[in-house]
Amino acid sequence: MLVLATFDIHIRPNLFQQSGRSWFAVDRHPIHTIERREVLSAKLLGNERPTSALVQHGITGDADDQPITLLGRMLKMTNMAGVNNIETAVAQHHDLSGLLGSMYCLGGGRQRHHLQRGIHKKMYRHSWPRPMRRPHNIEIAVPHPTLPKSIEAGESMASTQHQETGTDHAGLAPRLQRNLERNVAALRQHRTQLFRAISEFPWNSAGRFRIEPLDGVPTILQNVSDDTTREHWSPLRLSPQRGADAIAPYRQALSAPTAKTLCGLGDGQILQWLARNAPKQSHTGAGTVYLLEPDLELVIHCLMLHNLSGPGGPIEQRRFQWFVGPSWQTAATQALLDEPMLPNSGCVIGQGVDAPAITAFWKQLTARREAAYSADCAAVREHALSLNADVLTRVFSPDPPRQPRVLLMTSKHTTVLQYSTNDAADAFAQLGWDTRILVEREDHHVVGKEAVMRAAATFKPDLLFTIDHLRHEVNDLPEQLPFICWIQDNLPNLTSQRAGQRIGRREFVIGSWVENYVQRHGYPRNQCLTMRRLTRPLDALPSDGEGEDLVYVSNHSDQPAERLTTMLQQRGAPNLPDGASLVRTAGQHMVDHYESEKCLRESSDVRRLLTGAMPQLDVDTVHVLAKYLEELNTLLYRQQALRWAAEIAEQHGLSLGIYGKGWERHPRFKRFARGVIAYGEPLQQLTYRSKINLQLEPFAPTHHQRLLDGLAAGGFFLSRKRRPEDRAFRVWLELADTIDPSIATMEDARAALDETTLSKLDDIQTLLDTHRPDRSVQDIISWLRGPNQRSRFEAMRAAPLPPRYEDIAFLDRSELQMRITKYLSDAPLRKTIAMQQRDFVQREFSYAGGISDITSRIRNRLAEDAEATGTG
Repeated sequence: MLVLATFDIHIRPNLFQQSGRSWFAVDRHPIHTIERREVLSAKLLGNERPTSALVQHGITGDADDQPITLLGRMLKMTNMAGVNNIETAVAQHHDLSGLLGSMYCLGGGRQRHHLQRGIHKKMYRHSWPRPMRRPHNIEIAVPHPTLPKSIEAGESMASTQHQETGTDHAGLAPRLQRNLERNVAALRQHRTQLFRAISEFPWNSAGRFRIEPLDGVPTILQNVSDDTTREHWSPLRLSPQRGADAIAPYRQALSAPTAKTLCGLGDGQILQWLARNAPKQSHTGAGTVYLLEPDLELVIHCLMLHNLSGPGGPIEQRRFQWFVGPSWQTAATQALLDEPMLPNSGCVIGQGVDAPAITAFWKQLTARREAAYSADCAAVREHALSLNADVLTRVFSPDPPRQPRVLLMTSKHTTVLQYSTNDAADAFAQLGWDTRILVEREDHHVVGKEAVMRAAATFKPDLLFTIDHLRHEVNDLPEQLPFICWIQDNLPNLTSQRAGQRIGRREFVIGSWVENYVQRHGYPRNQCLTMRRLTRPLDALPSDGEGEDLVYVSNHSDQPAERLTTMLQQRGAPNLPDGASLVRTAGQHMVDHYESEKCLRESSDVRRLLTGAMPQLDVDTVHVLAKYLEELNTLLYRQQALRWAAEIAEQHGLSLGIYGKGWERHPRFKRFARGVIAYGEPLQQLTYRSKINLQLEPFAPTHHQRLLDGLAAGGFFLSRKRRPEDRAFRVWLELADTIDPSIATMEDARAALDETTLSKLDDIQTLLDTHRPDRSVQDIISWLRGPNQRSRFEAMRAAPLPPRYEDIAFLDRSELQMRITKYLSDAPLRKTIAMQQRDFVQREFSYAGGISDITSRIRNRLAEDAEATGTG
């Protein structure tokens, strides 16, 4: 019979059980304060453990939810047995049992150990998630991670800890235990090397640190010498008595939009603050945190002091780079030198007695990284100089002497652009090119100058390809290396005279509207090549099936006021006197204009509205405001037509699904929100199955990437017509090249032209009589022949309309309702139009054809440049 009287845990008439009963199972029951003095014979020291007790018997241990820990015993219960000694006695295969017991906090409860067979199983009082298994049957009892309500509510960690200052010593011990249990479990799953280091930590040689409440706040104390104790404080933990003014300089540094380095862990509070206050745009690298701490004992105490687990903690978040323990220098060196996508740190914060030495090492490592970057730059320059015009024209030819190489750069934080880059890479591969795509592997990575230069130095490309970014945005990239910028969006980094002036001889800008960049922003004409948007033809249509009546896909879900605030925060106010106020006033005029069921189809309409609504502004100010507010106008234009669709759906009992980010927060459209739809096959399936897809953007139909992709997927679309005279503009473009300049009136035209041309002129005259009765046909033709207007129609020529476009386009709410009523009742007609437009898109807008045309034209430009400059 096995007697466990010493443990004194199984409750009923305790004193009688000790003398007359024996138990193979230790039952759970709360140990109340009044019972603490019942056990007088347990050892007080926490560094001695039985080595082979009870190994011949199967013991089931089921402890209380809050085991009495060694730390609590030391603080208040000096004659209470350390209950966590049970696990050391019983769990002989539990690698961390002795370590965690010595660290004051052990999750000894909620486990069932079958020692005779060497099998460990766990029995939970609650159905917590089962931890991952590790080798050697290591098992840690970890309660389910639960955060304090104040953290869940988003309150700062400082205020949370001030709420806990009233916690006494007895309440501190369970909290330290819970934190350690959760953190060790999180390390085991997400930071296996650090978990292994902790499990192998020689705790018998430790004892330099301890945790005690100081000024009501739990604090890490370090024994520096026999008579000196150092407090590990962070200014973010300062109690009111110690002065909150010391927090200000740290707050400013921590809020800086750059990666940060903690040279020393301190008390872990700054680490916790950075985890809870992640920047909104972490993909810029601003959220990356480098933690350098050689002292593993201090790390363990911080794991006791803070709950760092969970999705919001620095253990699970991969943007935190942990370089801690004995191998911290090796790990940091390997990470920073081998991974050029890790961002550079612009904020270094030292904590602890070792901070000067750690900071010195970090500076040396940063210098080594700069030296590696300089070596990459030299290698790229040497390669670029070898690419003279003769070499490039042969490499770009249909029969090159070797396989040409193209490096394509994109970002995983985009949707359409990432897929466009992948499709372009496939098209290059079909043409025989060796391709490499440079894209972030982790959310905290950055495709910056280091990553681009490392890739170019190792891959040695003959061409660099990117979307919406120019060469000068990548520092130190040599101008001899051919570079393509495919403009798909009118972004601020592109729409300026400064951007146009920085384009070099071997930099080529392609896109549907590049002529506008020549006229408005001074882009060199010889470097700009018109190219329509492209899409990937599908080998097979998705499976049949019908979805919702109406579907719209967009991420433009902000309300106008929210969008204005975001624009001002991210871009800053325009360089005007009282610029922010002018933006808000002008923006409100635009909102009022749309609410009156009018719209602004292009920037000239915006300028006319602002000129009338704000007559005190001069012409230049109006132009600046109109350009700044293009983004807001795009939002208003889309949501106006979406409001029409919602009203029609509600009136006629139709289903409407709106897919994209944030629609569930929009007061008008949240009832139709369907969440985010992934780009690629999920979006193709949705588009094909939906009865009517809506294209509401203020762009020509074949200038919108999602529409092209949707047509290629066989989807049926209703498209908002940007302006009523689009069709006539295309007719004018055709006639401008053929009509004799002497023709000034319709009478002259009827005498000189054939019937086909006259019918087109009749259409133009009807349009003029309706919209511009003061203009003649000759006026229009002369206007078209002018350089400032020609670019608009060259772009139209490069982007022909899909067949049956006039049948599916709508101008206002009444036309939209008419189209919806017609096509919802005629599925065969929808199918016929969708297939005709799909065939057209696959024929005219394939990536392989577009990329082949562009590389051929670049080859011709390179040859012309070589001949003009006499270079070979």
